Amino acid sequence: MEARRDMQQQYNLSTRRINFDQSARRAGESAIDLVGRRRKIGLIQYGARWDRRSSGATVAIERGAGRSAWDGGGAFIAVGVSGNKHVFERFGAKRRMQRGRYEGHMRQPISVQHFGSIADLLIDEARVSRLGDLAQAVLAAEIERLLASARR
Repeated sequence: MEARRDMQQQYNLSTRRINFDQSARRAGESAIDLVGRRRKIGLIQYGARWDRRSSGATVAIERGAGRSAWDGGGAFIAVGVSGNKHVFERFGAKRRMQRGRYEGHMRQPISVQHFGSIADLLIDEARVSRLGDLAQAVLAAEIERLLASARR
């Protein structure tokens, strides 16, 4: 729970999205492992917006930071083949499409844009340090509580 709170203070992600890819498991008698999936997080999860009149999709990756155009302003939001909304960007030269809605037509390929994964966010050295300090503080408070109850 503290790892999620720490990530939410830095990144513009919802609790639900962080919890979806994060879990904890016991790693012995007195330790736990925080596990984050390596599945990339789409920019739409960071609250990306798009207006046809603007300079492309805008996104605020970090909490408190202003919104900025993603990768020079060529990105746009659309519903993909999967039926999910994503931020897309065009790349490369036009080519003849092989399948799908535009089969046989000359189109420029597109790709879904992502930013990191929960696993990437968990291995941040500053976050690891903060979580270690928090664990030590909780342990010290628990020992103090047990000693106080034993004295009574």
